Amino acid sequence: MDHCIVYVSSAVELFTEAELATLLLQSRHHNSRTNITGVLLYVHGSIIQILEGQKDVIDALYSRIEVDSRHSNVTLVIDRPIVERQFSFWAMGYETLTTCQLEEIKTLMHLEKQPQNSRASTDHLVLKLIRTFFHDTTEIRFPATT
Repeated sequence: MDHCIVYVSSAVELFTEAELATLLLQSRHHNSRTNITGVLLYVHGSIIQILEGQKDVIDALYSRIEVDSRHSNVTLVIDRPIVERQFSFWAMGYETLTTCQLEEIKTLMHLEKQPQNSRASTDHLVLKLIRTFFHDTTEIRFPATT
């Protein structure tokens, strides 16, 4: 069964466009080789990343991210098995966020941190919001061809 990790972090220094392009190229190459899918959302040094794949593989990647000198305040938000990948077409999708979108996601992440028995109605809200945002934005920029 696949597994999903969602984490947030802060960049130690703001990424330039060139640095982000290099990071995404490296991530896509690595993720393609290891069958990891997901998306990276970024705004003003704030990072939200969703990783999907075999548990041992994404756990190893997350362990490397935790000690990566480019990140600070790495916080695991979601760590759970999944029935279906939400970003199966993306070795590493990427999108920038507005500050308002970031705050909406962080609000839902706070709800996700509630005790297990009190969050049944919020289960996967973060993933649903990010999936909807990412797919809607991508569809606008890259419309499906018919």
